[in-house]
Amino acid sequence: MSIETLGTLGAFESKKGIKEELEEIKELHKKREALQKRWSKIFDEITDLDLKYPTGTQYDENKKFRNDRGFYSPEDLERYQTLNPEFEQIDAEMKELDKEILGRRFETGLKYLENINSKDAQWKLVEKHMPDTANPKSEMDFLHIEKWRCILDDVEASFEFSADAGQTSFFEGMKKVAEQIGDTEVVERMAGWPEERKVPYNNVHASFSVGPKTFLPSNKDLWPGLSIHKTFGFKEEYDRTDAGFPISFQGHTFPSLDEGQREQAKVEMLKLAHKVGIEGL
Repeated sequence: MSIETLGTLGAFESKKGIKEELEEIKELHKKREALQKRWSKIFDEITDLDLKYPTGTQYDENKKFRNDRGFYSPEDLERYQTLNPEFEQIDAEMKELDKEILGRRFETGLKYLENINSKDAQWKLVEKHMPDTANPKSEMDFLHIEKWRCILDDVEASFEFSADAGQTSFFEGMKKVAEQIGDTEVVERMAGWPEERKVPYNNVHASFSVGPKTFLPSNKDLWPGLSIHKTFGFKEEYDRTDAGFPISFQGHTFPSLDEGQREQAKVEMLKLAHKVGIEGL
């Protein structure tokens, strides 16, 4: 199955259990791993062929790499012409699998999120960290983090929220640098700028994932899910919120989401955030 644009996601009607959903995703991932191994082997062999020749011979008069490998010996060129078609075919297959895996994870995650939101599911806070912005213990202590967990029937779901509580904005940083280097002209100009909007965070991020209920979760990096991200602008009308794919993914190609799918994901993620008492999104 190739997924360019995911189909419209309706109400939760999956006849498969979460274990079956995850097993199918795992099988797709195994296929991709096998392709990746073969891809890497061919890539290394082609690279070894390239390294046999001086760098100066590998580029034309416009300093562009000679992709036709015209600088190869006849024997090496024959080997390259054998390897390259397979390399390109594997690369195309991996990209299609990337789209399919990520599309399946998003689609399944959103269906389960809708289902959980529609029920009286009980969420438990399992971790919380609030940085002390007034007296930080470390320069790296600027993240507000919350992790929530829910068990519903045979499903385990997690919701993770993180917010950058650092209070130094781009404008404050620029003014501070100008003051330190004695650039009085920039300092004077900035004094006449409109007062900067005060926001609780610089940006916030939340993710939802779902998998089979178990004491020892495995393959959690392949669990179905989705994420949402919000950045705060200089003015409220410049704020941006976007929903998308789960963050634990190492592929290189993404399926596209239409605006309806993004909006649906945002609605469900915001609904869950409000349910657990998070208003930063």
